[in-house]
Amino acid sequence: MSTDHRRDENTVTDVARLLPTPPRRDLPASRNHAVKELVLSEITSTRGTVHDAPRRRHLRRAVLLPALGTVVAAAAVGVVVTVNRPTPAPVPPGATADSPAVQLLARVAAVADKRPSPAVTDTSYVYVDTMQAFTSSGATVDKNGNLHEDPASAGLDKPRPRQVWIPVANLCEKSLLRQNGRDLDITSRNGSCPDQGSLNRPTYRLLASLPTDPRALLDRIYTETKGHGSTPDQEAFVTIGDLLRESAAPPGITAALYRAAALIPGVTSVPDATDAAGRHGVAVARDDGFVRSEWIFNAATDELLGERDVLTTDSPGRGRAGDVVGTTAIMTKAIVAGIGQTS
Repeated sequence: MSTDHRRDENTVTDVARLLPTPPRRDLPASRNHAVKELVLSEITSTRGTVHDAPRRRHLRRAVLLPALGTVVAAAAVGVVVTVNRPTPAPVPPGATADSPAVQLLARVAAVADKRPSPAVTDTSYVYVDTMQAFTSSGATVDKNGNLHEDPASAGLDKPRPRQVWIPVANLCEKSLLRQNGRDLDITSRNGSCPDQGSLNRPTYRLLASLPTDPRALLDRIYTETKGHGSTPDQEAFVTIGDLLRESAAPPGITAALYRAAALIPGVTSVPDATDAAGRHGVAVARDDGFVRSEWIFNAATDELLGERDVLTTDSPGRGRAGDVVGTTAIMTKAIVAGIGQTS
């Protein structure tokens, strides 16, 4: 092991010691991978990859997990540290069939169902271009591993572009994340190839294999996300949102995801919400007692614009009720021939 590598590991350990020790509580699996990508994109040079990053990384600042707690740069080596918080408040009862949320989901599902199926081959890529912003803790780590608090700089970051290219059929083929002016190799190297992925990081082919019956689809999501998140219902809602944001699926599956979401208890509507690009729309939302996760739709076309996470209770170190702690705008989504192509 190189001296630089040992120094990086010591830095992570020093940072972790400065934080309060939380009770054991797993983060939603659907968010862990995204957080590690975000941290790695901050600390990996333009020429680096996930696998050579530890030899050249520079820890900079802690990153706040969108909607679920503070994640420190230790996530880059698989260590996730969350801020302790009380048990979530009960979620409101489920929406009725004639509720605005269920009606909106029915409309957007109908729109999705009418889209033409894209031309897809096993060598194609899913390309997604988004704008994203999350709250940061305002803390920085110097080259000696010392944590420096800077409350004045805490808050919602400026939205930044994020582009991903994911293989349609096999995650063992090269995958790429482009963010903060850096290219990050996010190719799957889990030892199982070919790899169609999972609901946490799916390929188009995996999503195409899901059931189109909404109840069967929701049951599948509950089964595969069991044990994650604040509640099974909230984790199912967040998982569907992740699939809608940075994946692509056949039109019938996308429609089924919306219809499955309408079956989740506690789904409500928000009459006006704004995405990371400043576009206004109407939202479908779910509140876990601390954070309201919103999917924002164009009120005229029922097209998905993006997402937003809003605090519903005051949270020390994060903000006050009503503060936005995460926001996304979907700019482009397409099936392309290869990495680097956008249409």
